[in-house]
Amino acid sequence: RSEEQKKKVQGKPISTGPDKSEEQRKPWKPNRDVGKDEIKKINSIWEDNEETTLLWRLISNNDMKALMHHLAQSPEDAHRRSSDGRGPMWWAHEYGHKKVIRVLKKLGVSSNLKDASGMTPHEEL
Repeated sequence: RSEEQKKKVQGKPISTGPDKSEEQRKPWKPNRDVGKDEIKKINSIWEDNEETTLLWRLISNNDMKALMHHLAQSPEDAHRRSSDGRGPMWWAHEYGHKKVIRVLKKLGVSSNLKDASGMTPHEEL
């Protein structure tokens, strides 16, 4: 008997290919790194646009799957700021989404920047 037949007779699970849970355990990583100069430039632009609206919606709804997909494709968007100087890190703190905060930190988003009112993201708590 083959190994698979022995397992079947013994009532043990039979391998059906790669374990999907192992694939899902791969560490998440964006498609590119965003350099410090690019981050500085993005942080200096405060405007409401499609990207900030999308990010706010994904974070406020805690849509981690869509947010992770978006940031994997466009990691620079983690650093965008709306017209009031706030951005993803502020919104993550505002809604108490700790997983989002961890992802943003992984992408190098600072918690020490200030918005138009002089507030840092962690002061949102």
